[in-house]
Formats: sequence, C-alpha cells, structure tokens
Amino acid sequence: MNYISESDIKNIVQKVMQSLSSSNGSSYAPSVPQTSSVSDSDSTVKIIAIGSDHGGFETKQSLVAALQDRGYEVIDCGAKNYNPDDDYPSFAFKVGEELVKLLHQNKLARGILLCRSGAGMNVAANKVNGVRAAETNSIEQAQHARRDNDANIATIAADWLDIDAVLQ
Repeated sequence: MNYISESDIKNIVQKVMQSLSSSNGSSYAPSVPQTSSVSDSDSTVKIIAIGSDHGGFETKQSLVAALQDRGYEVIDCGAKNYNPDDDYPSFAFKVGEELVKLLHQNKLARGILLCRSGAGMNVAANKVNGVRAAETNSIEQAQHARRDNDANIATIAADWLDIDAVLQ
C-alpha cells in the first residue's frame, strides 16, 4: 500500500482549503443555487460544515479549531463525542443537509467529511440531493473535483493524514 508523505499531506490540505474557498462559476448545480450566485462582495467561503465518524473524530476536532483560528464559521455536524460504535452515514447526511440548507440561503459554504477511508462518507453524502462530494486524497484530485465537478464537499481519509502535517 502506498502512503502519502507528510509534505504531500500538507500540500493537499492547503489546496483543499484553497479549493473550498474559491468559487468556479460552474453553470451546473442541481436543485441548489450555484456558488457563484452569492454576491461578488462576498466571494470567499466563510462557512464550513464539517463532520466525522469515530474514524475521523480526532482529526476533525483539530481541524475545527484550525479553521476557526483562520476565521471560518464552522458548523460541527458531529460526532460530538468519540464513539467507536457510531456509523458514518448519519454524519454524512447531516453535513450534506446543512450545506444544502446554507446554499438555499445563498450563503457561500462548503463541507468537509472525515472517516477512515473517505470513501464511505463520499458515497453517503452524494445521496443528499444537491451535494457533490469528492474524495480528496491528492492536490490534483481536490483541484479537479472543485474545478471540473463543482464539488462542494471534500471527503478526507483520516487514516492517511498526520494531524501535525495538516495543521502546519
């Protein structure tokens, strides 16, 4: 199995955050307002809905604090406590539903979901109408998903992240 280096992780997270902060002007957005419909005077993402199951809980807790330190409004959709028996779909649905609600209010928002592989959250989140979640295991994936697919939720594999590299 190939592992991602700490410097690659740092670069990936920086690019994901940049991608989450940009709007791409895409014309396709089923059942939710386009991110570009938010006024030009408010062109950067200010709100992040975030969630994780037990597999991404520790990383999420650190990421919430880091995002708040950078001026983002963070809506923590859970898990609120570490529970090894919780299951990812409920958190993916909560983040997806919160994001769609914010977009319907013409707020410029994105989502982040963390689980052990990123795959489970991705599958579950994409069941919410209006969500375009994408696994972001590399800088190129994150950029492509945002630019070409208008992804509005980044799913991250917490098992592949070293939190020190993420927070640098």
